[in-house]
Amino acid sequence: MATKTLTSNPNLFDVMKFKAPDGSALECARVLDERNDLIKDLPALPSNGGLFHTGLRISQLPSGSLVNVGGTWGASKSERTPYVEALATIRDSLEMKKDELQTEGKAVSQALIADEDKSHIEGNGQAWCNLLIQGPATPAQNSIVGLMGRSPWNAVDSEFCYNVGGSGNDLRSAWLIQPGPTTVHLIYNPNHPTMGIEFEDKGEDYKVDQDATTKHSWWIVHEYVLQEGICIRDQRAVKRIANIQCAITDYSGPDVIKYALAASKKHSTLSNRPWMLYCDADLYIQLVWGANDKLKVYMSDRNIYQTELPMIGPNIIIRRLDALNHTSGSGESVVG
Repeated sequence: MATKTLTSNPNLFDVMKFKAPDGSALECARVLDERNDLIKDLPALPSNGGLFHTGLRISQLPSGSLVNVGGTWGASKSERTPYVEALATIRDSLEMKKDELQTEGKAVSQALIADEDKSHIEGNGQAWCNLLIQGPATPAQNSIVGLMGRSPWNAVDSEFCYNVGGSGNDLRSAWLIQPGPTTVHLIYNPNHPTMGIEFEDKGEDYKVDQDATTKHSWWIVHEYVLQEGICIRDQRAVKRIANIQCAITDYSGPDVIKYALAASKKHSTLSNRPWMLYCDADLYIQLVWGANDKLKVYMSDRNIYQTELPMIGPNIIIRRLDALNHTSGSGESVVG
């Protein structure tokens, strides 16, 4: 039997999501995969409860006994605590007046629709990531609790949440995540016909003017659904690096790299798997541009994708996550 590894364990979008139930190519999923690093990196497994997933999370490692030669000893096991992870559902529609697309010819109109599809998919992917990381504006929505609001990542400690020490209005967090079936992975509803991704061309819709019932127009309508969740099986596989200053004149790269290395080495039992350091565009620039000589950030293809990507050391891949973006002067609150 072939050995299963992170690279041989298929990602949800690697194989199945590229096909719709009728066997046709699912371009929507292909674009989503290409434009969302979090979805690309994490393997996806079916949930065991439809719209939620339950399991046991390691809370304490097993420990052996000191035994004299000829003595006896007992067995030990990992301590585990129950958890429940919920799926988040994002729904969206594209509605465009047909005659607005016919002023520049068929080829241009088709290109415009394709661009709108990609924009909707990218935006909805970011909205879904926001739910998982920052949490919803209404906490009761689908029982989703964002990582920022969860213990142990909502308070600074020396295990899971590291303090870079920044202050002001342009603070960010970077998230160090170790993907894997036993660490962190995505979950989808196994009963969903396309496993959490839907794209449907509704064709043309006849709409009556609300102000004049005798007037109408024709609209092109597309529907989108993204329904997935994140399952953290081992809390040691998620580290938050908080209070990073990312104003235009800041340069927090050295501190972030220092804490990323420290966090990746804190729990050595997981060090044989790669880490993904997710950050917003502003921090990505600080880490990658101009950092190669002094900070040991370098381009390498010695990673799970065998593609040149910015890396820190031998096993931390820097990834951009647009869902973490903030406009200037409106960053995260200080994590204490």
